[in-house]
Amino acid sequence: MSAARRIKVVQAYKVYPPDVEGGIPSVIRNIVNALSDKCECHVVVARTAGRYVKEIINGVKVHRIASLGTLWSLPISLSCPFALFRQVRDADVLALHEPYPLGSIVAAFGLKRSTRLVVHWHSNIVKQRVLLPLLRPLQERMLKRADAIVIADGSLMEEFQALAPHRDKVRIIPFSVDVQRWSWRDQDQLGAIAALRRLHPRLIVGVGRLVGYKGFSVLVEAMASVDGHLVLCGAGPDDRELLRQIRERGLSDRITLAGSLPFKQLRSLIQAADVFVLPSVTTAETFGLVQLEAMACGVPVVNTLLPTAVPHICRDGFEGLSVPPGDAGALATAIKMLLDDPMLASRLGKAGRVRAQTCFTTEKFAERIWHCYVSERGGSEGSIARGDAGPHELVPGEAAASAMSLVVDARHDRSPPAEARSA
Repeated sequence: MSAARRIKVVQAYKVYPPDVEGGIPSVIRNIVNALSDKCECHVVVARTAGRYVKEIINGVKVHRIASLGTLWSLPISLSCPFALFRQVRDADVLALHEPYPLGSIVAAFGLKRSTRLVVHWHSNIVKQRVLLPLLRPLQERMLKRADAIVIADGSLMEEFQALAPHRDKVRIIPFSVDVQRWSWRDQDQLGAIAALRRLHPRLIVGVGRLVGYKGFSVLVEAMASVDGHLVLCGAGPDDRELLRQIRERGLSDRITLAGSLPFKQLRSLIQAADVFVLPSVTTAETFGLVQLEAMACGVPVVNTLLPTAVPHICRDGFEGLSVPPGDAGALATAIKMLLDDPMLASRLGKAGRVRAQTCFTTEKFAERIWHCYVSERGGSEGSIARGDAGPHELVPGEAAASAMSLVVDARHDRSPPAEARSA
């Protein structure tokens, strides 16, 4: 393979920021930002609508392919596979982010033998489930061609049954968060946080696309018995239905649908929050990167006990509280527990920041990803076969002592509430 600075790595997926923020697009941005000084980075994605655009963002060449829109969360674009093929003809590495059937076509049929294929398997196909009989042979051919398959947590292997025959290729590389970026506070930020806390003394925040699997309808139902104000940030097809539910339940004075917010506003909102909630209800939520961002801000999280990485990232009684998915009553109880006990909330929030700083650093993430991209074919560090610890399996000695000094079991904490949490 050519010298490190000449290696060409192509990232392929449906969309990329700022067209869509959060989730997989944000993971791709984290990867290219971390590796841009090591290689020539290209990102090939579709536009949400419109003609082809080529941009250079922070030294990364972003190719946004013409699209007529989306159908079943897929770009309506016949040119996407051809544009990706043109980019990978001279690429050293194709990093394909699944699920993305249009990219799978190129990975399965359009790569030279010398091009290393790394498949980032983020989730199973959900919305295109009716097409699975047609897509499964394509997926299998692509996985056979793959040199490495990246997942974010070891617990996901049970959910990702398609990966079972290729277990020897699987690498566990947890996502990362830029703790400094999310925890940064200047005078303007401190002023915004103080204003938000004056406006909403018991502030609950949720962030994500307004789609069914995120469980926001359950959170709205839970708010009927919570004395506090919920701000939901994000856009999506369920916005009208959520607004209707809020009005029917008479909760317009307790819930604000804020839409998509610029980063600085979103950061201020999360930092001002007393509780962050990730109420996802299906296994489509495989990791919950946004809860990691809340942890970086030092905010306690309420998440759900999904059979995915979600409850392993922010752990029940350590950095937050976990409840059964779809249980509005349990969700309300957990939120009220944190609102009513600021000392407990502060303790869990501090432990969350420690966990983010020690287990999910951008430096560690970049090192593992780079090794996966440039290593020779075959086994490498991080493979399941070698027994690497996932993020919920703390490596002995890896900041465990400092983290545990801040942690108590939330179910047995009896500390008296503090007057307030300082900004």
